Formats: sequence, C-alpha cells, structure tokens
Amino acid sequence: MNSHDRASGPLAPESEAAFPMMATRVDLLSQVLTLIRLRGELVFSAELTAPWALNFETGSAHFHVVQEGAMRVTASDGRVIEAGAGDLLVLPQGRGHVIGTDDGKPVSARLVLFAQMKEESLTVSMGGGGAMTRLISGAFRFEGDNLPSMLAVLPSIIHISREALAEEAGWLDGLAHYLHAEARAPQSGAAIMISRLIDVLVIRAMRTWVHKAPPENKGWLGALADPRISRALKTIHDTPFERRTVAELADIAGMSRFELCRAVHELDWRGAAALPDALAAAVGQ
Repeated sequence: MNSHDRASGPLAPESEAAFPMMATRVDLLSQVLTLIRLRGELVFSAELTAPWALNFETGSAHFHVVQEGAMRVTASDGRVIEAGAGDLLVLPQGRGHVIGTDDGKPVSARLVLFAQMKEESLTVSMGGGGAMTRLISGAFRFEGDNLPSMLAVLPSIIHISREALAEEAGWLDGLAHYLHAEARAPQSGAAIMISRLIDVLVIRAMRTWVHKAPPENKGWLGALADPRISRALKTIHDTPFERRTVAELADIAGMSRFELCRAVHELDWRGAAALPDALAAAVGQ
C-alpha cells in the first residue's frame, strides 16, 4: 500500500512506544477511514413545503438529517429511498442526487443555496406552501490515494432509519442540534466546528452501517463487523511488510483455516485494493 511508511503513520513504532494503550485500541475502521481523509465543507438548515425538490449535482458528497416531515431521495444510480423524521441519509459517492416530494420539480440546490444563504444564517426555505419538511444537510469530501477503491465498495445511499437508531438515537439528535445551531447563527470558528461535526456524523454513520446493513450491501467492509476477520485484517494493516500464511491468519482470527478461507471467499472484494490484498493472497495459497 502506498500509504504505509515504516517510520511514520498512525501505528509507527514511536507512537506505539509512547502510547501503548492507545495503539492497542486503534480499530480497523478508524484506520480505513484514515486512508480516505474526510473534510466537511458546509452545513445548512432547510424548511421546505410541498411540493418541492432539490437537485444536488456531481461533486461533493452529502448527508441529510430529516427533522420533520418526509421526502424521497433518488440517487444517481436510480435507487430510491423514502425517508421520514429521524432518518439519516448519507450519499458518499458525490455523483449527484435529488431530494423532494413526489410532485416536486427539481431545481438546482447550488443555485438555491447561493441565492438564499447569507453570512449571518446558513438557512434556506422554498416550496409551494404544503406539508413541511425540515432538514439539516451538509456537504463533505473524501480525499486520499485509496479513494477510488474505497468509494467503489460504498453504496449510493447509506440510509439509517430512526428504527435502526432506536437504542442509540441520542448521538444523531445531539449532532443535529449542534449542526442546526451553527447553521442558524454561525460564530467565530464556525468553519472548523462545522467540519469537525460533519466528520463525527459521517464516521458514526459509517460505523452504524457496517454493523447493521445486510451483508450483501457491505462488500469487504462487512468484514469489519466480524471481529474474527477484522483481527486478521488489522494484523495485516499493522505489519504490511510481513508475509503471513493462512495458518497464521486463521490463528489470529481464532478460526480454522477452512472457516477463514470460506469466510473470505464469501465476501465481495470489489474495490478492495486499499486493505486486504495480503489476506486474499494468503487465503489463495
């Protein structure tokens, strides 16, 4: 991997020596997300009355937190999600999408934001005066050498429903509260505050998705939800220059060689160049 350096990085020998407890607690998902740096760009609040529709063009990735009402989300690949109050939607690929009501005629979100957002308030309002939908939305970008391979395994829409968050809805409510406050009344340091809040929201959404999405929708990232395979992947990631045998990886995973091989071959490895080549090579021995 291009991003590994024997003398530097999140798990360099010096950092392990200085912070031994921290080094042992760094998880694989954190390392994966480190490879594709996340940069929050913009947050805004929206009050939209039916009929309405906004077209987000290719470029930045986006998220939407539905605070009130409902809307339809159509991704660039044609996938459609009906979202309601309390739902979180992340569109990570930056290929464009449309949100709105069934009878809304899409207008450019970029033009609407440019026309309505003012320095003292990052808010927009539009629509035909019907049923209200309130959103907290934002834009962000992934960066890094491994970006294409990582985005290839992500879905066009990550939809986390209120029901899926039933046991842990507090984190989304809290982040939405602070994002809404920054959108309504930006103060000094708003840009960095917004960027960091978006970081946390997207990372938490990715973590929830990795653990709750159906296996067929997760590709090789689904291995991160399996603590056994995740241990093998983390070992490879921590020591990228050390050749491992399938027997060694199976022992680290706490599985038989047969179980490890079967589990790996059942994963969808498309876009997997960022991490598990060594695991695939070992299992192929």
